[in-house]
Amino acid sequence: MTVKIKNSFFESVRFNQNAVQSIMNKEFPIKLGYWIGRFFDKVQQESKVYFKEKEKLIKKYAKRDEDGKIVEDEKTKEVKFDDKEKETFDEALIELQQIKCPIDVKRIEIDLEDLEAKGVKLKPIEFSFLDPLFITEENGKEPSKKKGKKKDKKGKKKK
Repeated sequence: MTVKIKNSFFESVRFNQNAVQSIMNKEFPIKLGYWIGRFFDKVQQESKVYFKEKEKLIKKYAKRDEDGKIVEDEKTKEVKFDDKEKETFDEALIELQQIKCPIDVKRIEIDLEDLEAKGVKLKPIEFSFLDPLFITEENGKEPSKKKGKKKDKKGKKKK
C-alpha cells in the first residue's frame, strides 16, 4: 500500500531525531517493530530528494558575499537572505513542503490499548511520527456510515 506523506514530514523527522530514536529503541512486538523499521528506512530514503531540492532553493535565493559564498549567521549558522529573496524562498519552500511523497509501506491496524498493555507507551510526539503507518479509528478506517437524520449546527436532529 502506498501512503502519501507531505515533504514537511521529512523536516519534522530531521528536527526531532530524539523522538525518532526513542521510537526505534522501544521494544515493540516483532512484526510491528519490523514494519516500523522499514517505514523509517523508506522515510530516510525518500527524504533525500526533498533535501536536495531544498538545497537547490537555498543556493538559488541565499545572500552571497563578495566571493560568491553563501552568507550564514555567525551564531546560529542559519543561511541569510535579502528581504525580497527571503519572501520568494519561503514561498518556494512552502510549495516544496506541501508536495505529497508516495511511500510504499504496509499500513498496520493497531489497538493502542493493547500496545500499552504490552508495556509499549508512545508519547504524543512519537505517535505523530507513526501516524502514517498505523490504521486507527481516528486516521484510517472507513467511518461507519450510520443512517439516520442529519443534525443541525447545534447537534440536534433535523426533522
